[in-house]
Amino acid sequence: MIETSSQGKDRTMQRLARRWSSTKRAAAMLLASAVFAGVGARAETCTTQSAMTSADRDALAAAAGVTPQQASAALARIEADVEAIPATDNEARLDDAMVRAAVDIAMTRHAGTVETVYTAQGPVQVQRGKDLSEAAWLIGTGGAIVHARDPAAVLRGACAQPAKAMQLRPRAPRLALDADYLLYAAGLLAQVDPVAAFDCAQRHLRIVE
Repeated sequence: MIETSSQGKDRTMQRLARRWSSTKRAAAMLLASAVFAGVGARAETCTTQSAMTSADRDALAAAAGVTPQQASAALARIEADVEAIPATDNEARLDDAMVRAAVDIAMTRHAGTVETVYTAQGPVQVQRGKDLSEAAWLIGTGGAIVHARDPAAVLRGACAQPAKAMQLRPRAPRLALDADYLLYAAGLLAQVDPVAAFDCAQRHLRIVE
């Protein structure tokens, strides 16, 4: 039997649909909250002294449990050598705070919002952007997340929280790490063989809940 390309595509999509259904739509809602390498995460959080306000620096210091002076010294070291790794406990805590900030910023950018608009007919809730509240998975990739002291805590910072109730962040996703850095490869493979791509991604994810 000769199968046309359209028939083959239909069969592939049917197999994918069955797989997605069996995993409670996990594959359909895979969400890479932040794709950061160690250096990229630092850059994303505006860690250069010139890009940060004193309030930003003080907030980062408070999150890391260090003084603003210690934060400034550590940030100056990072700015001079973005490939440097933490050499002291204070620097490790500051690094962790920067990763958390990067993930929070990334999710703020990705997730949509809902707001109340008052019209002549009364208040109406309006959604802007993507509703990620039902996302089944939250996947962290990149050295800054994979090698964080507490990757699960970092990823939980991207989830729904009372202080940001108007943001449509994932409410109760499963948390996982792309520990083998294969998510990008699965994305490329998906263009050729979606089923194989899904299997590849699923096998190499590390659950961190």
